[in-house]
Amino acid sequence: MKTCPRCHIQYPEDKKFCKKCGELLVLDYSTESSKIKSEINPIKQITVKETVLANSNSKKIILKAISIGVSVIVVALIAIFMIIYFKQNSAWKDAKEKNSINSFQAYINDYPNGRYVDEAKSIIKAKDDSIAGAQMIMAIHDSISAAKKSLDNGQGLNILIGTWKGPFNKKTMELVVNSVIDNSVAGYDVLNGKKRPFTGTYYENGNSYSLTLNEPGDDNGDGKFELSIDKSSNIITGYWKLFKGSLNYSFSFNKINTININQNGNSNNNSIYGLYPQASEKLLYASDLRDLNKYDLKIMRNEVFARHGYIFKTPDMISYFQKQSWYRGQYNDVASMLTIIEKKNIELIKKYE
Repeated sequence: MKTCPRCHIQYPEDKKFCKKCGELLVLDYSTESSKIKSEINPIKQITVKETVLANSNSKKIILKAISIGVSVIVVALIAIFMIIYFKQNSAWKDAKEKNSINSFQAYINDYPNGRYVDEAKSIIKAKDDSIAGAQMIMAIHDSISAAKKSLDNGQGLNILIGTWKGPFNKKTMELVVNSVIDNSVAGYDVLNGKKRPFTGTYYENGNSYSLTLNEPGDDNGDGKFELSIDKSSNIITGYWKLFKGSLNYSFSFNKINTININQNGNSNNNSIYGLYPQASEKLLYASDLRDLNKYDLKIMRNEVFARHGYIFKTPDMISYFQKQSWYRGQYNDVASMLTIIEKKNIELIKKYE
């Protein structure tokens, strides 16, 4: 477009002079600029759109890459966890198949925070306790075997173990030796219905055995026996002296009962009352208890206490033992009267009861 500089009237570009005043027309640059801008703006808009679109696509690509990366990491972590899980399960299965202290300890060492660590520790403790118990039983058996060997292949035990009875301070005393292990003896005495346990030692002295027996000392009437058993007559002679004071009595008792020890170390003692006298005579094994039900096991275990005069507290045991002609309840606590064999048997019976 051209414009008259005087009249400011616009004319087409092919005109040269203003019709009104005849002035020479000049090009209108503002119009040309607008025209150029109008031509440029669409190009610029296209370029901005393309830039925005490119940026948007870049963000999408980046987000997609991040998503893929996270997925890969998650999958890798799951794979690692599964490998550890199955490896740990395999190690635990192997430990259980081997079923030894070393195998369970190896599992704990390899997987200190593993799923089965507590169970492995419990199994190890149980096995340790079992081994300790077995070692204790073997030690007792070895002691009994050694004692029998040193006592003329069991004949000495037949002399030392048994029941003696006779006059004591114008009354009648019953003295029972029911346990001999190594050079130690244990048993109890009964005087005027009062039963007192004792423990002590013995040694062979030519044609006799010399024994020193001590009552517990927790009763004012407790004292000490010094006595001798003649090998040929089985007569006990000696004296008893009060711990607290100068009171002492001499005595001589005849043996009224002998426990015969056979080659297997078992006794044939008819004075041990009850349905299950073996619980006080010898160490029991699981095979000895296998055919007994829970009630039979309960009776077997409580007969041990009953033979020492325990006063039962539960109605069922009170009712049962009151019907036994041999039972005499005298003591609230007979723990100190129990022999080593009886204590071990009670522990075993409890496991199966």
